[in-house]
Amino acid sequence: MKWLFKFSILALIHISVFGQTPEKMSYQAVIRDNSDVLLQNSNVNLKIILRQGSPNGSSIYEETHRTTTNKNGLLSLEIGSGSIEKGFFNEINWAQGPFFIETLVDIQGNTNYKINGISEMLSVPYALHAKSADSFTGTISPSQMPDFYTADEIDNILLDINTVGGVSQSLKLNENNLTISGGNIVSFENWDTNIADDFSGFYDDLQNKPVLYDKSEIDNLIAGIETTGGTPQNLNLDLNTLSISGGNSISFENWDTNAADDFSGIYDDLQNKPVLYDKSEIDNLIAGIETTGGTPQNLNLDLNTLSISGGNSISFENWDTNAADDFSGIYDDLRNKPVLYDKSEIDNLIAGIETTGGTPQNLNLDLNTLSISGGNSISFENWDTNANDDFDGAYSKLTGAPKIYTQDEVNNIKAEILTEVKNDYMKKPTVINISSSRSISQSDVGNTIACTSSATLSINSGFSAMQIGDVSSIEVHGTTLTIQGSGVIINGVNSGKATIGNNKDYTGGILRKTGTNTYIVL
Repeated sequence: MKWLFKFSILALIHISVFGQTPEKMSYQAVIRDNSDVLLQNSNVNLKIILRQGSPNGSSIYEETHRTTTNKNGLLSLEIGSGSIEKGFFNEINWAQGPFFIETLVDIQGNTNYKINGISEMLSVPYALHAKSADSFTGTISPSQMPDFYTADEIDNILLDINTVGGVSQSLKLNENNLTISGGNIVSFENWDTNIADDFSGFYDDLQNKPVLYDKSEIDNLIAGIETTGGTPQNLNLDLNTLSISGGNSISFENWDTNAADDFSGIYDDLQNKPVLYDKSEIDNLIAGIETTGGTPQNLNLDLNTLSISGGNSISFENWDTNAADDFSGIYDDLRNKPVLYDKSEIDNLIAGIETTGGTPQNLNLDLNTLSISGGNSISFENWDTNANDDFDGAYSKLTGAPKIYTQDEVNNIKAEILTEVKNDYMKKPTVINISSSRSISQSDVGNTIACTSSATLSINSGFSAMQIGDVSSIEVHGTTLTIQGSGVIINGVNSGKATIGNNKDYTGGILRKTGTNTYIVL
């Protein structure tokens, strides 16, 4: 929510400057289910609780909302416009802070709420305190009007945050400890911080391998086997079928007979890998982090969640946080190893092979056990006899893969937020000229009405384009502008009127809606 928090600050500063203090605040959140999957285009129920004094302070206002997430799991609402369960939003005394906002959500759209988060409301809501300024004297000159940021200017600010009278902070990784200047330390002890010592997946990299015959050595041994008093037999492997001369045959169909297409264990050989930041890109991002206002931030690692004070949190769920349980690469450390003959045992077996009376022997494979008639049997229990269930190297088929945003998802969320900020908060006031009498229109709301010739601006009952708290600035140049009410209250008088300018060289004022069909002209 770090992006959303910054944008909310900019929006409410705009409101406080113009005195337009609506009885509501914008709020946005990204919703996920219990499996950390984005909840897209779904109806959810949200409960907002405002607490005073501390995160566990007394509840002074509660309301509920039933809303819908978009394709990126993002929901948007206005605090102050929900179904009220406790208190009155427009009666909150924002000067009696601090205040904390607690959000609870039911992703099933019912009322079984669960806490989603509690955070302090910093400078954002206190712009609402401007509504206490119900009176105004003097004039407003163009030089006093603020100049608002454009969307491009905000992009530049977010990409290059500069400190004003503050302290820059730096991240430093010393062995297994991550420190932030002016803050705390987080330990990564027992994390696997060196992929260079991980087992590569290659048989040649195994340590303490048993001494085994290779294919050519076994061929030579078999070629030298001679029967005593009988007929020598030959083994023949035709595709996936092993046969013995004068005897039977055994099929190895579905066995993994080609090690060349097995997954190598190398990250670069993974298919459909997500687009991730590499180490140098993350270092560059961290190097650009600066604080505003001189408040140091602290990092905190709670189980698998890393958070920064006043900011967001990142989950390391399913990460390998304990290098101690990684496979050492040593053959003796393998579990469920098959029982194999070593080289000396095979030598002894071959030396003792003799047939008596020239009787052919048969090989028989029963499930995972290979036996020879008149001889012994060998178990292939736990051998891989089905190549079809081997991992094919595709990232999408990994089990327990971490849930992360793809680059496209991040770009979509950023673009949507920038569009909403541009549409809702980044508009500069427009000068609307009036040179003859007319009724007030929607285009006058929130803009500057400039009168250059004597005229009357009429306001009729039921004018809904102007919301309670909305303000329009007024400039009168050497003439007189009359604001006439019809069925509405002007400065406390029903169907009253007010004049501005009275033929002076330049006069400024404001028109503000204070209630239903009630206005003040200053």
